Amino acid sequence: PFNLFQDKNGKIGSVYTSFRNDDYLYLGTNQGLYYKMFNDQEFELIPGTNGQVWNLQYIDSTLFCGHNSGTFVINGNEAKLVSERSGTWTVKKMLNLPNVYVQGHYNGISFLKRNDETFESLPMVKGFPHSSKFIVPERDGSIWIGNEHKGVFKINVTDNLQSISNIKNYKFDGTSGITSCIFKFNDSLYYSTTKELFQYRPGTDNFSNKSKLSEILSKTDRISGSIVNEGDDKIWGFSENSVFYVELSQLSSNFNFKSIYLPNDLRNITKGHENITSIKNETYLLGTANGYLTFRESNISSEEYLLRIDRVTHSALDNKAEMVSLKGGEAFHYKSNNINIDYSIPEYKKFSSPLFSYRLLGLSPNWSSWGKEPRVGFKNLSFGSYEFQVKGKIGENITDVVSYNFDISRPWYLSYLAIGI
Repeated sequence: PFNLFQDKNGKIGSVYTSFRNDDYLYLGTNQGLYYKMFNDQEFELIPGTNGQVWNLQYIDSTLFCGHNSGTFVINGNEAKLVSERSGTWTVKKMLNLPNVYVQGHYNGISFLKRNDETFESLPMVKGFPHSSKFIVPERDGSIWIGNEHKGVFKINVTDNLQSISNIKNYKFDGTSGITSCIFKFNDSLYYSTTKELFQYRPGTDNFSNKSKLSEILSKTDRISGSIVNEGDDKIWGFSENSVFYVELSQLSSNFNFKSIYLPNDLRNITKGHENITSIKNETYLLGTANGYLTFRESNISSEEYLLRIDRVTHSALDNKAEMVSLKGGEAFHYKSNNINIDYSIPEYKKFSSPLFSYRLLGLSPNWSSWGKEPRVGFKNLSFGSYEFQVKGKIGENITDVVSYNFDISRPWYLSYLAIGI
């Protein structure tokens, strides 16, 4: 279900953002903004965009490019620098002012005004020198800004859009903000870190780590605080072995959760810059460290993976192992007390690498840590009855437990008759 594009020659680099319209596919990378028409095989660099691209935003029929050099407007295969700044992380539309856009920079914020076909770049807003990687404007004119080191700011600006008129800083003591972000989902504002999710509560004017969404995300092994919006009813997140999304349920006020198995070592993008874009008809593009991959969400099956035990052998010390029936049978001789068990999930897709956990009841009630090895051995087991149990895991999906029962016979010298004599 995955199509992989690998930049084997290092021409394009790591993909940090992407966008597709009717004519072009754009890739924003650490080396510039690249494009190709759909029938073309090769990507080409848009002149003048050499350097780090952070963000592509399509707003009011205009494609904005957040770049290390500032903000570009992209038209076909041409780029025009409309705001020369010390880096633009993002561009957002102001909801209370027509034709006005707020820009988040390495060292603060500034505004763009559209005047017919041109843009006016206003000076940096005074009194706010903080990196502004994530921005959420509100309809009342207030602006939320996420900062990895200082938490969340809520600001208002003066009518000339050049100074701060009101500011409040919401801090999250004891919580690391590295790779954090803010986002809107289901009409609520959230602050996301790697370990926790906080929802803004307007009634008390503070953030709480108790919500339906935080309960869902707490069950995922997220690798960063990054959350990607797809409109206001669907978000994407990234865990060690999968990408996942949460969307509003059409039948209730609850959320639907789906995980798509995709190990992080296949993505390997810089933490905090994970990205995924809807490019057409439920097809998504996910940026990777050396290219990108695409998949159609409806083609990712929710199949249940079946785990099976493939082989069981037993042996005496330093003797050749003998295979035994998987259906069980007579007890193993007490000297043949070295047991090896092989198991597998018959799923051989490139992007699937199952993990396993096991335990041997009669020896220990504890499950092992998850590991990739599809076999385990037990040496010098004492006589008695045992039940081997194993379970598998692909992404967030865990298989049913399968088991194998066996007995090791009591040594003759410990038989009840021998003890009696």
